[in-house]
Amino acid sequence: MAVYNKRCQNQTKDNKGYDGNIVETVGENGDSLITDTGYAKNSHSDSQFCKECLSKKDSSSAPETMITNGAYGGEENQELANSCNTKLVTTALIGKDTNPIFLKQVYAVH
Repeated sequence: MAVYNKRCQNQTKDNKGYDGNIVETVGENGDSLITDTGYAKNSHSDSQFCKECLSKKDSSSAPETMITNGAYGGEENQELANSCNTKLVTTALIGKDTNPIFLKQVYAVH
């Protein structure tokens, strides 16, 4: 999951801005496709976006690994991911790039 976050320069109590989340699925050969999107008021948590994405899957879904920043993690999200055959891997909250060695290990497993 990736987040596009555009906040209003003059935020007020009634105007907090919006968050857009994009889910990109990457195949073993590096080909990619946007497979889900979300758009909501800035008060909608990243964790909730993750729950909404995972709730569209079920235990018969093909195994996959979802790499997100730490804001998408949490015990409930991990349990939900496990229930739909998904390995949820969270990185730093600040959106740093994932170590390429780690990515190679993840893709080697699947």
